[in-house]
Amino acid sequence: MNAFARACRVEPDRSRVLAALLMSAYGMVLLLVVLYSREYWRLVLLIVWASSAGWTAWRHFGPGRILRAEFIDQDRWRIRLASGWSGEAALLPTSLVVPGLTVLNFRLADRSPLRWRHRSICLLPDSLSRDGTRRLRVFLRFH
Repeated sequence: MNAFARACRVEPDRSRVLAALLMSAYGMVLLLVVLYSREYWRLVLLIVWASSAGWTAWRHFGPGRILRAEFIDQDRWRIRLASGWSGEAALLPTSLVVPGLTVLNFRLADRSPLRWRHRSICLLPDSLSRDGTRRLRVFLRFH
């Protein structure tokens, strides 16, 4: 494998910072729902809160999370989910690269059974090694 392809492989670790931020945000929302919602809306808001928390946990920490994304050629990437599914995807222009945060948004290939879904990876500084983060950011800047 050449250096170019090695620079474009992403295998993120579970981010403790992301988990702490998500738990803090959901905790504050739960506190606001319990303290400030009207009695008749409280149950509805708690159901919406629990659904959103479960969906977020499944997408970022469960079987729906991306274990690996590897650049193939031009606009094609190969991604592998924690559930074992693997397939091709395209990197969307809505991906974001700023200091301290990289978000990669993928659209799965047309022949994928999950083609209507989009997948994303949120990479904080503790998700990748320093060198891996630098290589990915340089690749995304010039790609």
